[in-house]
Amino acid sequence: MRTIALFAAVATLAACASPGAPDAPDPLALDAPPVPLARYEWDTSAAMEALLEGPLTLRDGCLYVGDIVPAFPRHLASWDADTETLRYAGRDYNAGDVIAAGGGVAASLDAIEIPSGCTLNQFGEVFLVQDEDLEPAS
Repeated sequence: MRTIALFAAVATLAACASPGAPDAPDPLALDAPPVPLARYEWDTSAAMEALLEGPLTLRDGCLYVGDIVPAFPRHLASWDADTETLRYAGRDYNAGDVIAAGGGVAASLDAIEIPSGCTLNQFGEVFLVQDEDLEPAS
């Protein structure tokens, strides 16, 4: 009787487990503190049309493009502290890599997670990345 109950419990748990996406990163390896990424919840119903382009720079616990702090959509961006790599929409980017992203400048809002090491510009602004990839145009 115990064997049947144990088998039923294992079968139930196996059925409830959802397989990960093939490119899903190991959640234990990503976003281990400290995370130098500013992030926010991207509302895709509205879009800004500015362009942020330049090399990624990791400085004082914050990721910059030039002198501006890019705030990445939370669901697309994660950080691998071991390799100091930004994973964005399934692609990896390191300090020095040139990125290009559509979006726009916004005053820092409470809804934006900004690492304590980040220094905002004189207006307290970040660049809200509103793009699904960071690849510069060829």
